[in-house]
Amino acid sequence: NVTVDGGFSDDANLAWTIHGDGWGSEPHEITGNIIITSAGEPITWISLSETSGSATDHSSNDVIVYFNSNDLEWGNVYTCEIRITDDRGRNLTTIPVTLHYAQDGNDNNQIPLVTKLSGNYPNPFNPETTIAYEINKNGPIKIDIYNIKGQHVKALVNSNQKAGYYQKVWDGRDSNGKNVSSGVYFYKLRAGNTYTYTRKMILMK
Repeated sequence: NVTVDGGFSDDANLAWTIHGDGWGSEPHEITGNIIITSAGEPITWISLSETSGSATDHSSNDVIVYFNSNDLEWGNVYTCEIRITDDRGRNLTTIPVTLHYAQDGNDNNQIPLVTKLSGNYPNPFNPETTIAYEINKNGPIKIDIYNIKGQHVKALVNSNQKAGYYQKVWDGRDSNGKNVSSGVYFYKLRAGNTYTYTRKMILMK
């Protein structure tokens, strides 16, 4: 995963490495592309130093990932995926990227202005998805998952948390550890007695 918190004083290096050889004993060269995808608005806050390249067995190809804060709204969470594909368009690996846009400085500057439940990513998903949320003051936090019938599926979060930015992964299992079926699910954030919000997600197997 590539996760960036705070400002943009540093860029990140993405190492594209091929380990082993899936086509025989002799080393082979793989040529492919690196693309950025998102289910939301067009992406302007992240870019790559190159979008194609090649690597042989046990070699690597470094790509610089640039982050740009222009046009971003303070306190928001932005997500996308970096996908590396081969020259036939087949997916080799997917790297989820989450960016929390907050001011640099001390901890007080990192406190969100508002409490907010963001959309999960990816959505639809299989087998897991990440739920991002932010809270602007300390207190009890609950995130519960319900099915389309309104039945409780799992308590994903139930604890006292400090103000800040958070992510929680749901692996598509209920409170008994069993895989749930495909369909529409809802996740509800409750922050103390002052904030309640529900969003929809789709598990597609």
